[in-house]
Amino acid sequence: VSEIKEGNISDEELEFSKKTLVTHLKNATDSPAMLMDYYLGNSIKGVDMSISSFIDRIKQVDKEQVRKAADAVKLDTVYFLTNN
Repeated sequence: VSEIKEGNISDEELEFSKKTLVTHLKNATDSPAMLMDYYLGNSIKGVDMSISSFIDRIKQVDKEQVRKAADAVKLDTVYFLTNN
């Protein structure tokens, strides 16, 4: 996250990430359970956006928007895993 906050994200990383999100959303249209999850989540958040509109918005995201979003990320909890 610190690298992204500094603007260190390549065009390839951005495009790959956007394509991954778009693919996931398109796959949701093939699954009633995933569609239900998508629209229920939107309803809980008070968002009214179709999957196709969401895909269009993802495709328009640029590096500066990603950097600004990364700036909003704050460390909350650190977990230590042990063998015990």
